[in-house]
Amino acid sequence: MKFDLTYDLIVDGHKTLTSRAPYDKWYSWYKGINVKPKYANAEAEDGRTCKILLIGCNVLQLGYVAQNKYWEEGFSSIDSFVQAWIKLHGRYDEKLYVCSIEFKKV
Repeated sequence: MKFDLTYDLIVDGHKTLTSRAPYDKWYSWYKGINVKPKYANAEAEDGRTCKILLIGCNVLQLGYVAQNKYWEEGFSSIDSFVQAWIKLHGRYDEKLYVCSIEFKKV
């Protein structure tokens, strides 16, 4: 799966936000967590697992996420977030609306 590179960050506790595009597809499924949080599992490449609690869902512009949320996405800089986005999605558009899902490791 193309998102495997982020699972290690989740299991290690370095990632508490994930953004998905197109936002309308993802938001329609995740918006309910704003009312009733949901549990999910994450598995790192080496087999380590953890349970996460999905706690919030917002529609944000990708540029806002890059500028203000890169740390929560598990990256050390704006540039590293942008480069990972390009690797996963083929391009970066700061005006693109994305569905940002907040979670915490439990």
